[in-house]
Amino acid sequence: MTIFTEEIEIIKNFIEKKLQKKLEKDQKELKILSEGDLQSCVYFHLRKFIRSKKFEEKWYLTNKLPMGKQRKGKIFPDVVIMRMKDKRMKEKGNVVKPVFLIELKEHSKYVSSSVKSDLRKLAAASKRWHHLQQSYFILAAADENIDSKTMLTKMKIIRNDVLIPKGHRSKIIPIPVNAINTIKDPEYPKWKTKYEELRKPTNLR
Repeated sequence: MTIFTEEIEIIKNFIEKKLQKKLEKDQKELKILSEGDLQSCVYFHLRKFIRSKKFEEKWYLTNKLPMGKQRKGKIFPDVVIMRMKDKRMKEKGNVVKPVFLIELKEHSKYVSSSVKSDLRKLAAASKRWHHLQQSYFILAAADENIDSKTMLTKMKIIRNDVLIPKGHRSKIIPIPVNAINTIKDPEYPKWKTKYEELRKPTNLR
């Protein structure tokens, strides 16, 4: 296993096994009230992790990085995790290699049309840039009518049956963030009231 491959596995493991719990904690603490908040939290946790592993010299995070040569074909993934190539690789062309793409959505309810839209975007990117190691779709939805497990099942059905050919399914991993069902009475009514007030401040209505 090369150093590059080892680093990829370390980052994948963090995203797939630890990031969801960190985001659910943020959601419970009312730090995720918009898509911008979700992006800030994802960026914060990823940057902190990369720094803790001393990967800063080679690995970089970007927000809304333009990808594609022509204006019509450009896409702007919410988060791109890139790696600087080694010296011998730089001689072959591009210096920076995008490795992971992350698309984000935040809603107060689970919205299937939003899932379809972003999965289409990731599917197109996966087909276009074959060197991408993995893409992720993170959906934060504090929906009391559906738990994270059911939300994940619904997201996978859309990925598998509606949008993505079989060969591309493993390249795109959905990650639901919904901690609302873990907040029990008597705390839940207080949390819900504060959540709704913070999403729509009175002086901005």
